[in-house]
This record gives sequence, C-alpha cells and structure tokens, in this order.
Amino acid sequence: MKKQSWNYYFAMAAGTHGLVLALLAVAGLGWLSGEPEERPAIEVGFVAEAAVNGMAGGSSGEEGNKKSPGPKIKTASVAAVEKLQNLRGHSLENAQKRPDKMTAAAAEAAIAEAAAALDDAGAEAGTAEGKNGADSAAGTSGGSGTAAGTGGSGAGQSSGLGDGFTANGDGTYTAASAEGISYQVLQDANAIYPEEARSIGYSEAVEVVARIMVGLDGSVESVTIVSNPPPLGFREAAQEALWSMRFAPIYYQGVNIRVPFEKHLIFQP
Repeated sequence: MKKQSWNYYFAMAAGTHGLVLALLAVAGLGWLSGEPEERPAIEVGFVAEAAVNGMAGGSSGEEGNKKSPGPKIKTASVAAVEKLQNLRGHSLENAQKRPDKMTAAAAEAAIAEAAAALDDAGAEAGTAEGKNGADSAAGTSGGSGTAAGTGGSGAGQSSGLGDGFTANGDGTYTAASAEGISYQVLQDANAIYPEEARSIGYSEAVEVVARIMVGLDGSVESVTIVSNPPPLGFREAAQEALWSMRFAPIYYQGVNIRVPFEKHLIFQP
C-alpha cells in the first residue's frame, strides 16, 4: 500500500476545519440578523396632587367625623387604549406582527377617544376635589363659631367676681355689702356729744345710723344718715365723725373694690 505524504493529511484536516467554520459563520449571521422579540412597554400616567387628594376622600362636614368617598376614576375604554398602543407600537400583537402603516384617520380617532376619556376622568376628579374643599370650609367655619362662643363665655366668667359685685368700668368693682369681705380700719369714727344739746341741758344717749361708701384708696366717699336723731346737732356731729374715718385699701380676690358700710354711732352725754 502506498503511503501518503504528510502534506495530504494536512490539507484534508485544514479543509475539514474550514468547512465547519464556514457553516458556523453562516448560522451565526442568520441568528444575529433575526429580529429580537419585543415586549409591550408599560405606560405610566401621572395624576395631579389635587386629584390624589380628591381620590383620598374625607372632609369635615357638619358633624366633623363623616368622611366623603373619593371620586370615581374613569378610564379610557380597552379598545381606545389598544388603538393608542397599536399607534405607538407597544402592543403585544405588534411585538409579534407589526403592521406596515396605520391610516391617519384611524390614528386620529384612537388618540381622540383615549384623550377624551382621560380628560373626563381629570374633570371628574377636579369636581370632587372642589366639593371636598367646600365641605371642609363649611366644617371649619362651623367649628370656629363654636370656639368663639365658648371663648366669650370663658372670658366673662374669668373677668367677673360673681354675684354681689358691680363693675366700675375701669377694672375695679363695687361690692353690694361688706359681708364676707376682709378690711382694716385705720381710723375709726369718734362720736362727740354735740355742744348744742349740752347747752340746753339735753343729756340723753342718742344713736345715729348712717351708711358710708369706702373708696378704692380707703377714704370715705359718701355719708348718708338713715336715722332721725333729735335736731340738736347730732346729725352734723355724726357726719363729721364718719367723714374722718380711714380704711386700708380693700381687695377681694386680688381686685381693688369699693365697699359700703352701715355704721351705728352712740353719743353719750
């Protein structure tokens, strides 16, 4: 048997390898030229903050604890969305089979239908938001009225001293009587028997009843004789003694007050 040279075997091996590489190259080019499968894109819509607040619902009404539901969300029809996606080339059908072109009339109709439905949803959300805002304003107004009434009542109670006191209009008060009020007499009345009675030999004990008003500084502001003493100088002597009285300024619950007193003077011969 004739032996072949090494050149022959080398040529056979090189040819075989070249054929395999050529086949692989052809297969790779076909795979690379294949169109990759497209997946439908997810469309994201943005909603205004006002619409979100309206969708959340809830506003204070007359009772303040009832929550109104948010507005219903109206979306475009499935057909309109599919048409719009077909127009944009995002549908699953287009990923597998993409039409060459779409008529201008069909594209315009799909866009108009989807836009109209979305506009209706936005308008409805805005209307619901306005209604919720009105309800909230009404509830707040009612609450403010109640707070104002309560505050007025509290101010009246805190500024007054209760029954038996009359406001003077300058932050001070006048008591109806001296009952239950602490006071200090700095100088009391000195009842001196009148000389007019002594001159005629009158020697009876005489009681004079009077009402006085003590002012804010403790001095006597007024003297009124309420009894009917003998007309022998007892009235005048009583008035002089009462006008000379002196009190320390009188306070009640920290407020400077005027206080009336009833005094009984006994004149001894």
